[in-house]
Amino acid sequence: MLPLRDAVIVGICLEVVTWTVLVTRLASAVRCYREARRRGVSGWMALERGTARIMPARLARLMVYEPRMWICLTRWLTGQRPARAPGRAAYHHEKTLLFATLAGLLGFESLLTHLLLLAIVGNTWWVWALFAIDVYTLAWILGFYASLVVLPHQLDATTLRLRYGYLSEVIIPRSAIRGVRPARRPENTKGKLVTNPDGGAGYYTSGPASIAIDLDPQARLTYRGLPVTEPIRTIYLTADDATTVAASWRAATAQSPAS
Repeated sequence: MLPLRDAVIVGICLEVVTWTVLVTRLASAVRCYREARRRGVSGWMALERGTARIMPARLARLMVYEPRMWICLTRWLTGQRPARAPGRAAYHHEKTLLFATLAGLLGFESLLTHLLLLAIVGNTWWVWALFAIDVYTLAWILGFYASLVVLPHQLDATTLRLRYGYLSEVIIPRSAIRGVRPARRPENTKGKLVTNPDGGAGYYTSGPASIAIDLDPQARLTYRGLPVTEPIRTIYLTADDATTVAASWRAATAQSPAS
């Protein structure tokens, strides 16, 4: 057993080491966040990248997803539809029936199961706990669908942001866009950026691709807050009403951002 004096010294040393590691990681997280923001990454995605310097990446991702899910769900329930604004494009219509069916079945099954358990075992705490878990699961399902609605693709003065709800985003400099056209392709990458280095193609779709964007291959794209190293000459994406969106973006990018 350590003498009291030695135990105090060891405790102080451990405390100093712990705080040193914590402060170092916090400083690294802040630098990572600021660097991502300088590259034009959204605040939430930059926060995820910064938090991943402090804890495992998957845990950081979940911690950021939770508040985003509730914010998106609230915006959707209050009727916000930002895809109707100029420069924005929806991509959720093909998912509507799927999520409506999934949410309806889960809600019906949860309610029926809860009523049966109340009738069989009575009003006990664990019956309500199971029901709360079902409601929480339903909130996540609706929250993800809501994020597809309230986080559309967005073309602004400097960048084109392609999104897949709160899960991911691709940032393309507006100056790198060489052309926009409707293009039907079967590839469905489910919100992940998949590149084909040999052909210079990139796929970022939530269903069959419906738009192709021709790019300057020297442009630096960003995916989930990190630079894309492979050169991409054409990126394919999913958008509702592809013909109208392609024409709108083509006209907008043909002009200088300042005009």
